[in-house]
Amino acid sequence: MDEQGARSGSRAELDPGGGVVDLISTLPDDLLLQVLERLVSDAAAARTSILSRRWRGLWSGLPKVTVTLHDVPFDSLQPALRRVARPGVCHFLLDIRVPGLDRRVSGSRVTSLLHDAARLSPAELRFTLPRNLKVSWVDAEAELPCFHRATSIELQARDLHLSQIMGRGSFHSLERLSLSGCNIDLATFIPRCPRLRLLRLNTTDLVDMGIITIHSASLEELVFEHKNRWTGLSRISVQAPMLKQLTMSFHARSDLGVSILAPMVEKDSCSFPNAELSFVAEMDKHMVTNFSSLDLHLRTKGHVFGAIVLYLLGLDRIRKAIWNLKIVLLGSEVKDACPADCLCDEPKDWRTQSIFLAGLQKVEIEGVKGEDHELDFLKVIFRGAPTLRRVALELSDEATPSDDWRTKTNDIIKAYPPVEYTVGLVSGKQF
Repeated sequence: MDEQGARSGSRAELDPGGGVVDLISTLPDDLLLQVLERLVSDAAAARTSILSRRWRGLWSGLPKVTVTLHDVPFDSLQPALRRVARPGVCHFLLDIRVPGLDRRVSGSRVTSLLHDAARLSPAELRFTLPRNLKVSWVDAEAELPCFHRATSIELQARDLHLSQIMGRGSFHSLERLSLSGCNIDLATFIPRCPRLRLLRLNTTDLVDMGIITIHSASLEELVFEHKNRWTGLSRISVQAPMLKQLTMSFHARSDLGVSILAPMVEKDSCSFPNAELSFVAEMDKHMVTNFSSLDLHLRTKGHVFGAIVLYLLGLDRIRKAIWNLKIVLLGSEVKDACPADCLCDEPKDWRTQSIFLAGLQKVEIEGVKGEDHELDFLKVIFRGAPTLRRVALELSDEATPSDDWRTKTNDIIKAYPPVEYTVGLVSGKQF
């Protein structure tokens, strides 16, 4: 009878259709909430609402705690974190801001503090060290533990060196990351963040971060600031196929190399204020894989532009893709005296070089001054663009072309009759 009753009990776990009864959903709310607390993020807990009506909205009952530790002395932070660590509590935001501290601390002390923060498993982390806090030269590196649940992390310090615990999981929930004054190997760290969408970097205070590599398959927005030309930053490499918005601002050394591969960029704002930065590096950061038009706005200050523009047109990715070329020569009240051996006219044989632009069909140049080097540039373009159909020049209002310049212009028009050639003034008047 007992055996029969046991068999009957086991059969009771099947529904009439032969399926297994959902016994987990029959548990009381407090037990189900403990199950949800062990998931990696609030988003994962919220997705359990699709399981059944019993689970719908249950995740909103998770206890959420915001822990704010502002101006707590550095030596008191770890005891404070251990006091707030309670089982069964979902820490939504952990905000730590250390007060000004004119002393040195060891990297191992910072490591221990970050590990205590990670044990709270916050959904968002803000961690700020004061600018006058210095990390010991002997024990300089702090270890960054894995924050499994964190969707947002903000770390702010001054030249804080961070090492990683390799092989101990990834930041698989992280979507937003902000690093200011933190030196970490981004080439190995970013691949550990498979869902990262927004990255903010400020490397101004870093003195020995030579190469920055950001390769991400998920990144959609990058904001990058570096305002210290005396640091060792020498190269930036970005590969982000999903990147849509790019903002960069640099005061950097003159030989800084910038390479960005981001074919989906829709909005970008990039500034390299120091005059010595090579124009080629300035162009290289805009390289994308699919384009047909090149629009250059140049403030020449009296210098020759033909040599550098032809160099750009000779780059393989531009030469093979370009259909339309537009050059806007911006006015300037200050004009440098251009000596006979000025670098702007290098190489000296640029006027006689050959460049094959198979697809180029349209050329526009605004702000023409009526100078011979402008016509020299056009001659090279005419010779190398067999499909060219239209050339439009607009003279600046202050241009005073000589009769010789007008004659040379007419000679070019006659030499290439298939090309529609117009010359006018920026004000709209005909030349």
